Amino acid sequence: MSTLSAGWGAGPSERHAELSARFQPLFQRIRAGAIEREVQRRLPVEELDWLKAAGFTALRVPIEHGGAGVTLPELFALLIELGEADSNLVQALRGHMGFVEGLLNSDDQARRTRWFARIAAGETLGPASSEVGDARRAEFSTRLRREGDALLLSGTKFYTTGSLYADWIDVGATDDAGDRVMATVRRETPGVEVVDDWNGFGQTLTASGTATFTNVRVEPTDVVTVGERFRYSPGFSRSFISPIWRAWAGP
Repeated sequence: MSTLSAGWGAGPSERHAELSARFQPLFQRIRAGAIEREVQRRLPVEELDWLKAAGFTALRVPIEHGGAGVTLPELFALLIELGEADSNLVQALRGHMGFVEGLLNSDDQARRTRWFARIAAGETLGPASSEVGDARRAEFSTRLRREGDALLLSGTKFYTTGSLYADWIDVGATDDAGDRVMATVRRETPGVEVVDDWNGFGQTLTASGTATFTNVRVEPTDVVTVGERFRYSPGFSRSFISPIWRAWAGP
């Protein structure tokens, strides 16, 4: 059975009550400080760490790879409950969950195994694709170039939602051949700077700020050519709006 047919369209599972009971105490802890965080503009770094430690960020990772192997309906039911506690966290995890979903639909078994192990261990990813200035639709202004034996990444991104909280950042770039690639780097790698300069309307604690990459060394195994996204990617991304709207609407 494909990932698609096993996910979309399924009804509520018998396991949802068990999953909800597992995470409700954590959601209540997160809810308790939500208003104070908004007033003080305190980024929910600690709260994200709680979610990582509890296995929430590995929910979709297959059981055989150390995750919970939940279905998409189960995932979004839990995201709605998290959103009722603090909708900033749902938005901050959107890029991470999308990365995991891409792995589930990948045929690259070595890459799947490597990343599932990292994610099952509590590591998370954030996105860095959007650009301003001289960015073009067909390519990224951010560059991945080879110098000797090294791959070096340089460029600036904006609207990097959640990357300030993440262990890894998935960066869109153009390589020496002019191909669009995704290079994944550790956030704490020398040359990476992520700042909380997001001042847009709405959610203020999603860490949707600017990321700058200056001659950042990239491992060749963490570079993939940009191809077709998994076919339900648009619907998957839009579905993250529902938990946020649900939270705003109230119970």
